[in-house]
Amino acid sequence: MRNQFIFVVFSALLLSSCSLGKQQSVVSSPTASPSMQSVAYILKDSNLIKIDANSGSIVATTPLPSDFLPISFQFGKTFKTNTRATYVVWFVPGQGMVRFSEKDNSVKTFYQPSDWFYENPYFQFVGDTDVVILIDKKGSEVIRYDLNTSVSTQLAVPYPFGTLFMISPDLQRIAYVEGYQQTTGKPSYLITTSNGEPVTQFDTNAEISHRGFIAWMPDSKALVTVEDGSKIVRYPLEQAAHSNVLFELSAGEIISGFESDRSLLLVTTQSYWYLYDLNDSKLIKRLPVDSFSQLSNPIISTIGTESFLIEEDVKSFDQSYKRLWKCDWMGNRQITVPSYGKRVSNVSM
Repeated sequence: MRNQFIFVVFSALLLSSCSLGKQQSVVSSPTASPSMQSVAYILKDSNLIKIDANSGSIVATTPLPSDFLPISFQFGKTFKTNTRATYVVWFVPGQGMVRFSEKDNSVKTFYQPSDWFYENPYFQFVGDTDVVILIDKKGSEVIRYDLNTSVSTQLAVPYPFGTLFMISPDLQRIAYVEGYQQTTGKPSYLITTSNGEPVTQFDTNAEISHRGFIAWMPDSKALVTVEDGSKIVRYPLEQAAHSNVLFELSAGEIISGFESDRSLLLVTTQSYWYLYDLNDSKLIKRLPVDSFSQLSNPIISTIGTESFLIEEDVKSFDQSYKRLWKCDWMGNRQITVPSYGKRVSNVSM
């Protein structure tokens, strides 16, 4: 794995509008906006920096010991913060699961996973709580760890569902995705209660390569997947055999990214970034990717109905670094953090 001494963890996601940029059509407005915090964390050199995502100003800087620096991560997946931003959690090989506490600015290891977890470091917070959930022991066990009480509990997971999972918005159910050591076929989905009792299991027409493209409907009564590369399909838990297509992209559009946050669903393709409102099952924003053609490898890092954050990966001769932008759905943008996460390549002379 490649060393990268930065990460960005975002827990919030409604930002103010920006200045500068290109024109874009706004499809419609949502009936309601989710209430989310506007906090971002980056690690620059060995300092954990808390940023006000609305203004881009630095709120706090905390030095981290070298033993706790995160290395090599999948953006937006490996590093997590809860919505109240009381904790930031990440995985450090050789150390285990590490947490930073906003309460006392302390950093410590809170869980030592098995070697299997090194290849499958997938975890998340349980809603707005201070409880972290992860899968360990070759995918056979769910660990729930309360960061406040340091109490952990375990639940069994049936094979082969022990890698990807997603907790329902009401925190009462967990969706597990089939696919552990699976490379072909269509994935199945197992739904259990939060206590591990089975609710239902059903097959889908999703591709195994897109098995991670899942989202809960806001009412926690249905699951959403991607099928045929361009269809967003809803599976009601009580009648999974009667699925229905919520959205279908235009001919030639293939979904390459799929992220959800409460009622908002962000779908990306090579041509457009789409924002859907799952409550009303409608498209509310659309932005051509070309609006940011001047940026190098831009990735939307937060989801917001008015504006959002983009991380840019800049490469310049023998070094690369990241840049953070605040943007809106009209294509306007401004830099909030001009440079962090510098990496120098070895150049042969």
